[in-house]
Amino acid sequence: MDVTEVLLPGVGMRYEFTNHQGDRVGVVARRTGDFELVVYGPEDPDEGRPVLQLDSAEADTVAEILGAPRIAERFADLTKEVPGLSAGQVQVLTGSTYDGQPLGATRARTLTGASIVAVVRGEEVIASPAPQDVLRGGDVLVVIGTHEGIAGVEQIVRG
Repeated sequence: MDVTEVLLPGVGMRYEFTNHQGDRVGVVARRTGDFELVVYGPEDPDEGRPVLQLDSAEADTVAEILGAPRIAERFADLTKEVPGLSAGQVQVLTGSTYDGQPLGATRARTLTGASIVAVVRGEEVIASPAPQDVLRGGDVLVVIGTHEGIAGVEQIVRG
């Protein structure tokens, strides 16, 4: 399926696709973390009718239900419009120092300034993980920050 991505300066990103019934569907991912699902009518292909609005917590729940590995991509896309801000992924290796330890034990944000915004564990996504959430080998940390900050998180997690 082809998905068109459109940068909405000052707003976020819009993803558009045509579903199996021929409806053109759009998902607006706002910089605030909120989402809006719209459907474009045949009479005006540029005017989207809002169908559903979700705050970030609701969107994360729907993303988990639908198979959320794309959550990392969403953050990466949103960082395109903020100069100097990047998104990266850091894997927790099995048997590493932080395998079985709480996220807070890494002190990643304090030491690097970068934020771990999600933990991807197989098909499960822990959005906005808390310091007490325990890391496991194989987890992929979604990190937002400078390139140096992301590299710093990788160095911490990998030892």
